[in-house]
Amino acid sequence: MLTLKSKRSQGHVEMILSFVIFVGFVFSLFFLLNPFQAKEITNTIVDVTEKTLTENWTIHYKTSSLTIKETVDQNPCVVVDNIPEIPETVLVKDQGETQKSASIHSNYGKIRLSSTMGNRFYMIYYSNDFHENAISSCGNNLQEGEYSFGPINAYDEILYDNIQRMETAYKTDYEKLKTNLGLQNDFMFAIYDESGAMLVNATKFVPRFTEVNARNVPITAITSSAQLKNVILNVRTW
Repeated sequence: MLTLKSKRSQGHVEMILSFVIFVGFVFSLFFLLNPFQAKEITNTIVDVTEKTLTENWTIHYKTSSLTIKETVDQNPCVVVDNIPEIPETVLVKDQGETQKSASIHSNYGKIRLSSTMGNRFYMIYYSNDFHENAISSCGNNLQEGEYSFGPINAYDEILYDNIQRMETAYKTDYEKLKTNLGLQNDFMFAIYDESGAMLVNATKFVPRFTEVNARNVPITAITSSAQLKNVILNVRTW
């Protein structure tokens, strides 16, 4: 009888252990194959890639307006003093969005620019990332009170030219670019305009049976001539 009871107890223990092992196996399998976790990992990879790309494309720049008083005689070239920012280069546009010839005066703190007849309002972009249309000389110095600057505004914006430069780097030496970006996963990217036309295409061969995760992100980029472009960024990772 004791032996029979002992065997029954042992059998119960073995059943419990088997059940625990089975449950542990099921939970482990679910953890490994959990579609929600897999989806989360996929999204994380795309998130990191998108963030890395856009951060590498982003520049910091500032703007201010320049208004020439109505009482000032129009002149094809003017020099103004006490500019709010003094970068190496500036880009100036009139109120019609036409880029004007402008440059920092050799005497820092001044800017010279070609003015537009009938136009007394100008926007100045302060950044060495913009392409300056330089003007060599100008002798018409405006006096204090004949002009005024608006407040300084600061922006962080994706530079479209940086996207194009990365496309070239991608096609020239993908592995070097990937290392420089600090990415562990492989990636591709493309830029489309609002009509769906492809503007930038940085792609590579994807091995067969590889799951590629993709995302479209609307972004605004600024060109080196200070023109804003609304485009779609397509990011693919694997």
